[in-house]
Amino acid sequence: MHTAEESSCRHPLGVLPRGNLLYSRHSHTDCRKPGLGSLQCLDDTVLFEILALLDPRTLLTLAGCSRALFAFSSRHEPLWKGIYLSQARGLLPCWYGNWRKTYIVQFLGVTTVGITDSIQALGLFSDVLFQPYLCSRVDVRQYFLPSRRRPRSNIPRVGALDLEYDAYLRSYAEASLPVIITGALSSWLACSLWTPALLREKYSEQLFRAEALDCTLETYLKYAENCDEDDSPLYLFDSRFVEKTGGAMGTQYSVPSFFHEDLFGLMQDQRPDYRWLIIGPARSGSTFHKDPNHTSAWNAVVSGRKGWVLFPPDVIPPGVYVTPDEAEVTSPLAVSEWFLSYFDEAWQTYGPNAREPSLRGKMKVGICEAGEVIYVPSGWWHLVVNLDFSIAVTQNYVSTSEIGKVLAFMRDRPDQVSGFKKQSSLPQTELHPLEAPPASIPLFDQFCQALKEGAPDALQKGLMELPQAKSVNHQPSQSFWAAVKAKSATPNSSGAPEVGAFSFDFEIDE
Repeated sequence: MHTAEESSCRHPLGVLPRGNLLYSRHSHTDCRKPGLGSLQCLDDTVLFEILALLDPRTLLTLAGCSRALFAFSSRHEPLWKGIYLSQARGLLPCWYGNWRKTYIVQFLGVTTVGITDSIQALGLFSDVLFQPYLCSRVDVRQYFLPSRRRPRSNIPRVGALDLEYDAYLRSYAEASLPVIITGALSSWLACSLWTPALLREKYSEQLFRAEALDCTLETYLKYAENCDEDDSPLYLFDSRFVEKTGGAMGTQYSVPSFFHEDLFGLMQDQRPDYRWLIIGPARSGSTFHKDPNHTSAWNAVVSGRKGWVLFPPDVIPPGVYVTPDEAEVTSPLAVSEWFLSYFDEAWQTYGPNAREPSLRGKMKVGICEAGEVIYVPSGWWHLVVNLDFSIAVTQNYVSTSEIGKVLAFMRDRPDQVSGFKKQSSLPQTELHPLEAPPASIPLFDQFCQALKEGAPDALQKGLMELPQAKSVNHQPSQSFWAAVKAKSATPNSSGAPEVGAFSFDFEIDE
């Protein structure tokens, strides 16, 4: 817990973490109780749940009642980000420095929204208010560059000219180990053409996808240049960037030779989304996840730097909670929050100097610089964060090295397979009259058919590696929290609680 004297991160309203109340010179002027009135009995988290239900105009009116209410209802970025997303209909046409101002200008038509910026709430102590601001001020570079002399890195780094393809397969792909390959983008035009200025000049008004919102490149770059208050900056992550630029951006980069094999390409126009343009400011990134459909990935940095933290498939990262079938993953919403709360402990437990020999080196950390590409093996947990404003391109793929894992995933977890455009490529004439129509053919069978026709050796290898079919209940997986709720609410005949019946639906891509 930070104290008032120790923390160099000063909240713009003067709000401090709750633990500072005991020793602060402002403890006698605690403005929470008088400022919140009858609401002061509520936990801060519950209070925000209630405030999120209010009409935004009412929320802004409430902010004028006291300094405490102003802090809770007017200057909490996560609250206004949620309000904006709920009403934006997937569009971000403008940006005015923070989510509250952007909402007021866009939806309320008010332009003089800076007159309250000087209001202070000294004597207010709240972890819920302080934490997002603290996350917005974290310099994540310190975790990768703890000293000027030596970066923290235990991911192998190999020069592209020094690494033969067979050696790459043997040492990394078949061994399922990450590696950073340097000097792999020397032939890319993107390295000179994908700058903010040149992209702005060519594609300023083109819409791109930034998480849940579509916005023009001009708007996104304005956001990226002025989003200091956002604890979890938007990440431009667009899978249609080649089509949106008339194919131009697709000609300005090429797949590094180490990753040329992509068996999903055999499914042609049905293949899942596989390539993305990635742009984001410092602190933007993605929290821990495994890539979809058990694919592997390569991620090439055109400009800027990216920090990577990876764990092997059998090690769940600290702070991440996963259901047994891995259908639901819960982790800190802000990337910087994970570093604040878990990085040091994780490095001590799984780093190269961990006390337990069996865990030593399980956590992989490294920096991918401009002109470098990182290989992320199938099934590995990974977190990525931009250390600077960065532009990158990434592709997911299936090679012979992980074909068995992909086939097992598609067969045993069909409800988690995602991204496929259509349901069948087999012509009707190839079906027995009594068989199901093409639309109901499992994707596993479709992929096997494509492999049989285009890569029979890979299919044979995959089937040989395919483990015995698991006893899988193909009903939609249950929500962990729904199970807890049902368990507490449904007594059995003996009076003891048990899990009741319920359903949980996954969002499956078209």
